[in-house]
Amino acid sequence: MWGYLCNYCVGLWSMTGHKYKKAIKYFNKCLNSNLQNEKIPRAFVYEQLGKCYFDINEIGKGKTFLLKSLELSSSNDIVNSEIASRLGFIFYNEGDFEKAKYYLQKAIDNFKKIDYTNIEAVKEHLNKIKK
Repeated sequence: MWGYLCNYCVGLWSMTGHKYKKAIKYFNKCLNSNLQNEKIPRAFVYEQLGKCYFDINEIGKGKTFLLKSLELSSSNDIVNSEIASRLGFIFYNEGDFEKAKYYLQKAIDNFKKIDYTNIEAVKEHLNKIKK
């Protein structure tokens, strides 16, 4: 467990310094740790990998990891909301407005459940699609 936590923390720290390739290395170490079969730790790692790949402009890989994370984190509304909104923005920028609409609406619905105050950017993109 400590190996997982140490690698996860180094990965997060690397992300804050915009060292995404280093972060990817440490998040992959998390996936190879003894917690690899537990859904929640993997969901968080997949989310961070998705963000890293997105930030280094490897959108396809980023999408893949975010979708994996969303699949595993179904019980956590805040995590679901953040992942769904990021996927919505990705699909919106790719011109896939049906998928963008689906994920942005999912994010808004989950944000409402937790009374999330920073919902306006998500609503703005959803409104652009509906016009």
